[in-house]
Amino acid sequence: MQRLRPYLLPIAFCVGGLVLAHHETVLTGFAFTQNDLGDTRFNNYLLEHGWRWLLRRPGHLSLWDPPFFHPVTNVLAYSDPLLGAGPPYWIWRALGVPPDTSFQLWVLSVGALNFATCYLLLRRGFGQGQLGAAAGSALFAFAGTRINQTMHHQLFPHFWTMICLFAVSRLFSKDEAEKTEQRRILWIWAFALSAALQLWAGYYLGWFLVLGLAVAFAWAMAHAVSRRAILELARGHPYTLFLAAATSGLILAPMATHLFEASKAVGVRTFGEALTMLPAPATWLHLGRFSWLYGWMAKLPAFGRIPMEHEQRVGFGLATSALCAYGLWQCRKSAAGRVMALSGLTLLVAATLFGSFSAWKLVFEYFPGAQAVRAVARISIFLLVPLALGLSEALRAVAQRGKAFAVVALGLGAFSLLEQGQTTPAFDKHRNRFDVSTVAKGVTNECGAFVFSPVQGYGPYWKYQLDAMWASLESGVPTLNGYSGNNPPGWPLGSTNLHSALDEARTAMAIQQWIQQERLDASRICWVKLGLQEGPYAAAFAWQEVPAAMRALERYKVSVTMRNIGSARWMRGQQFRLGSQAPRDNLSFGLNRVELPDDLPPGGTVTFPFEVVAPAAPGRHSFQWRMVRDGVMWFGELTPEVAVTVEP
Repeated sequence: MQRLRPYLLPIAFCVGGLVLAHHETVLTGFAFTQNDLGDTRFNNYLLEHGWRWLLRRPGHLSLWDPPFFHPVTNVLAYSDPLLGAGPPYWIWRALGVPPDTSFQLWVLSVGALNFATCYLLLRRGFGQGQLGAAAGSALFAFAGTRINQTMHHQLFPHFWTMICLFAVSRLFSKDEAEKTEQRRILWIWAFALSAALQLWAGYYLGWFLVLGLAVAFAWAMAHAVSRRAILELARGHPYTLFLAAATSGLILAPMATHLFEASKAVGVRTFGEALTMLPAPATWLHLGRFSWLYGWMAKLPAFGRIPMEHEQRVGFGLATSALCAYGLWQCRKSAAGRVMALSGLTLLVAATLFGSFSAWKLVFEYFPGAQAVRAVARISIFLLVPLALGLSEALRAVAQRGKAFAVVALGLGAFSLLEQGQTTPAFDKHRNRFDVSTVAKGVTNECGAFVFSPVQGYGPYWKYQLDAMWASLESGVPTLNGYSGNNPPGWPLGSTNLHSALDEARTAMAIQQWIQQERLDASRICWVKLGLQEGPYAAAFAWQEVPAAMRALERYKVSVTMRNIGSARWMRGQQFRLGSQAPRDNLSFGLNRVELPDDLPPGGTVTFPFEVVAPAAPGRHSFQWRMVRDGVMWFGELTPEVAVTVEP
């Protein structure tokens, strides 16, 4: 216990930050996953694809060709490959943890790594005290601006940046032990490789790191002492610097090549797109309406007209902002602190829209790779690097005034963490598994590829595209569906939702168009049409009793049993009924609704016994049903379609 005593404070800040940032997952025992069913599951998919590529699994032999948007290649380059962020996920998968739970654990692991590497930088790189380093690291790892991007998990793995900056701090340390040839070579390689790995972990944070290093280099060269240190390093280790830079270039070359090929196919961003996501000066105080302490500020006029508001929740809290500003002012006394503060201020000003003017236009036009950065406001996450130093320095300055002030400093550090608190959306992991499994069961062994269409789905199109992508992983069959930062040229399957016969005809035409464009074998393309579980109401089919043959116009007793797997109670007298399908609302068997016999709580099972009249026309007639709350929505699984033979 004595050995752990020095680490109790940072452990407390780290654990507290993890619970604060991810309480929707932690406090539900991992039953719920933050954020929505879109980008969250997409990032999980990318990590899972990387894991299967590492294991050389069928369908994942090529890193850049995951099995969606079939048969288009290089579709991974439409977004982030997340390969540099993969190791914490791979560890959980290697231990046999399912993909969705591994993703939840990956989020927590990345948060802990962000905290630990920032703590290392602040303590050993900048010589900060324990309290300041702990609070600063908590701000870096769990700031509101990062939590507000929870659906964009590519903005979470930030530990390579901290390792890169720690290597820089060691290269220019005054410690004589760090000036040996072996140590300097080690830190040069650590700097170069960690910068490359940050780009492989996520383009935005990697690109912001490169931009930040360029700005820091310019400020360092403007100062005589820093300039002499840089030139001394360059003259003393030219070959090591060249080899490390060349190796990093070789590591990044495959990604650069594939991203360039993708940009030729789908085009690059325009400055007009970036302009909508440049923060105004007041926006730097905006934490969004889900902030625990500052949600009320979202209703103020200054924040009510923010374009792309969900991307511009970039504030850090009023007290935290003041403390960081004070601390960075204090940092002017050291060369490293001065460079850090000036670099952060330069980036903040450059990314800010003053009226109709922004210096970002120069960055966009002249800095390499800037055309791929649309959501400029995400630079707020990179600014957490100097802000963490500023907060740490401010708390040290307060604590140094005496024992009573040390308690005040602790309170300020805890309050700065509390200011970051946000409530994020979350979805039921187990219900999502059920939906994906339902789609996967519809994919047969005869399918060479498949298209998924939700029947009467009311969710956004991307929810169903990702259902198909995950069903593809489960079934091992590629899908024509897809979701990413871009779509392949000419891809017509953005919405495959089936609400009517017109939707079915439109989707059939789109499938045929894609088959012809890509020269696919139409006989090997399966079209999976299913209803899924959405909203508070969800139903699973249990069993049914239906005669396989009937005589025309005669009466027969049948029964259908359904299970309530949703979160809401089905109430008799509130329009919960069994409704006919194939086609919807048909009267083929004499009725199209069956009343709910009794109230049914979540988890319960109900049997609908009813009497049907066989159709008058001989032949095969489809018998199929689904739950409905009339006037509200259809929901749940369709019963298996029974082809009833009607005899004269």
